[in-house]
Amino acid sequence: MKIFLGLSAATLTILLAGCSPAPSSGPETCPAAPVTDAMSPSPDDVAESSLKFAQQLVGFSEKTAESCVTGAGLVWRVVGRDGESFVVTQDYNPLRVNVVIEISEVTEVRIG
Repeated sequence: MKIFLGLSAATLTILLAGCSPAPSSGPETCPAAPVTDAMSPSPDDVAESSLKFAQQLVGFSEKTAESCVTGAGLVWRVVGRDGESFVVTQDYNPLRVNVVIEISEVTEVRIG
């Protein structure tokens, strides 16, 4: 009887291990910061560079993406979360990254 219970526990452990989530591919790494201070770039160049940077953050966790944005010297603003849109100002800032968050993950980005 003890052997049977020991085998059952071992079998259950093996089966449950197969149901655990897959290990992550490692920590999320911030993309290279956008060019915002090179010899007076035009506002269009700044916006394009900021957008290319921000688009790479889709799929990142909110916490990591916010850290990347602020670390790059840009402004972070959540404009929507889990299906709810927030009221925001309509002033344009090419250094501001507007994000939509779904279940703690960045799903959409815009500049402005």
